[in-house]
Amino acid sequence: MAGEDFREYARLALLREGIEVDDVDLAVMSVAESVYGPEREALMAADFSHVPYEHDLDPSRAPSDAGAER
Repeated sequence: MAGEDFREYARLALLREGIEVDDVDLAVMSVAESVYGPEREALMAADFSHVPYEHDLDPSRAPSDAGAER
């Protein structure tokens, strides 16, 4: 989403939730969108269907190699 379109979208989306923003807020959000937006969109469009799930996921320890292909 480019420049002024993003600013208007962000302003209206936040206003819908009762959050008013000023030009400084929008400038910061615009910079963040320009930095992270393209990579986020590429990640959302990526096909990860070929990546196996880690069935025994436990965030308190390192990943196991139970499902790893050798």
